[in-house]
Amino acid sequence: MSRILLDTNVLWSPALRDTLLRAAELRLFQPLWSDDILAELIRTILAKRSEVRPESITRTVERMRKAFPAAMIADYAALLPGLTNHPGDRHVLAAAIHGKAERIATWNRRHFLPTAERDHGIAVLTPDRLLSELWEDNAAAMRQLLIKQGADLYPPHSLAAILRSLERSGTERFAQLVGDSAE
Repeated sequence: MSRILLDTNVLWSPALRDTLLRAAELRLFQPLWSDDILAELIRTILAKRSEVRPESITRTVERMRKAFPAAMIADYAALLPGLTNHPGDRHVLAAAIHGKAERIATWNRRHFLPTAERDHGIAVLTPDRLLSELWEDNAAAMRQLLIKQGADLYPPHSLAAILRSLERSGTERFAQLVGDSAE
C-alpha cells in the first residue's frame, strides 16, 4: 500500500477530503500527515471560510486522527535545516521523508520539485492525479465509495452531484474519468 503524505491544501475542500479519506479507509493508500499540517488546516479554514465554526473543523481533525492513528508523523524537525524546497513547505517534506512517504499529494508541486523527487525519491502529484490513478487501479471500489459518499450526506447527493463538487475542488480529470465510465 502506497504511503502518501497529504499536504494541507488537499484537505481544505470537504468533498475532496472526504473522498481521499474514504479511499484510505478502503486501504487504497496509507495517508500521512503531521500535527503541523493539521494545525495549518484548522488555521487556514478558519481564516478563509467564515461560515466554518472552530469546533466543527477541530472535530473533523480529531476524527481524522482517531480514524487514522498511523497517519501521524512526528519528530522530523531535525531534517528541516537540510531541506532546500520552499521554506513554507519544508515541514511537509520533512514529515514525508521521516514517514517514509512514497508520494506527496499537493496543489503546490512547485514548492517541492525538484527537491523531493531528485534528493529524496518522493514523487509529487496533484490530488487530481492521485484520484485518477486510484480510479484506474480500483474503478469499482472508487465508484462504490463515491456513491456511498453521496448517500451519507443529508440530503443525499447523486453521483453526478458528488462529481460536480469534486470538479469544483480541482479534480476535473478524475471527475471526467468517472463521468465517462457512467455513460
